[in-house]
Amino acid sequence: MTAVSAAYLVAYVTVLFFVLSLLLLLMIAELSGATWLQPWRRHADALIGTLPVLAVLFLPIVVMSRLLYPWLTPGSLPASVRAIVAARSPYLTPAFALARTVVYWAVWIGVGESLRSLSMQRDATRLSEANAARRLRVLTAAGIPLVALTVTFASFDWMMSTDASWVSSIYGLYVFAGGLVAALALLVVIAGRRARTGSEGEGASESLDALGKLLLMAVLLWGYVAYMQYLVIWIADLPSEAGWYVLRSRDGWGGLAIVLLFGHFALPFLLLLARSTRQSATRMQALGLWMLLMHYLDVYWLLVPSLGTSTRAGRVWEVLMLILVVVVTVAGARWRSPRDRFFRSAISRT
Repeated sequence: MTAVSAAYLVAYVTVLFFVLSLLLLLMIAELSGATWLQPWRRHADALIGTLPVLAVLFLPIVVMSRLLYPWLTPGSLPASVRAIVAARSPYLTPAFALARTVVYWAVWIGVGESLRSLSMQRDATRLSEANAARRLRVLTAAGIPLVALTVTFASFDWMMSTDASWVSSIYGLYVFAGGLVAALALLVVIAGRRARTGSEGEGASESLDALGKLLLMAVLLWGYVAYMQYLVIWIADLPSEAGWYVLRSRDGWGGLAIVLLFGHFALPFLLLLARSTRQSATRMQALGLWMLLMHYLDVYWLLVPSLGTSTRAGRVWEVLMLILVVVVTVAGARWRSPRDRFFRSAISRT
């Protein structure tokens, strides 16, 4: 049962933080007046519309929480870890954790649905351009800090706390950066499909080039945050902090870390520097799919060593849970965007 719950958690947070990073990206684009996202706005709205679906999918994690978070059963922990959990009370208590969860989902669904509603009203000309722009500025100015803070604390609660003895203040930014890479990678996949089918018109290469530059920025952000977290912990040289990295450098986890170093950072960095890559629909689509895989492996590397469920049987469950969460999320996106025929066809083809 532990293997099933761990597999579900990895698949779930992979998709959830990808959607939340897309929500933040969309609000930043609206607040800054950027126009590069407009061709992909309806796709982004459809994915953000899956947040109510993802809220329902969170319920199994609540049911399986005692298998995932050792601080919920402190009596089973070593004395040293039990003392750390006790020192962090009342934050690490079931009642407060549940209350925080309710706040997280209220913020995400409230901001996401408000953003989608204003966008649809603007597109349907129910609001004047000036009125829509004003309301969107107010919403995004208030929503960005709220979503950013709740994403940070949710990453602490649902990911970092799988190891109750370890903390990192930059962990939330690391999770957001990984989700941002995945969000842009999916937009690249959709843009590549549109460019290959000719539905984008003459501006296909320029749109791909712009998305490629943004993906390069996100890759650099992820690499910088990952390096800074490692550097600070290495310089401090505290056993309680360094142990997290020691665990992830043994028994094959070190090999996965090298795969992430090259596959999540070095390879896409070098490829995206070339304009010929950024303007090639085939190359960008392949790179986007590759980065989505790297995002899953990154979350896997963050969580599974602490959960201790990396077995052959566990890998079967990991594949099944990932398929389950992705299929339900895609179905939710299609359900929330009944008028967007292209989105449905693009997802089914890719």
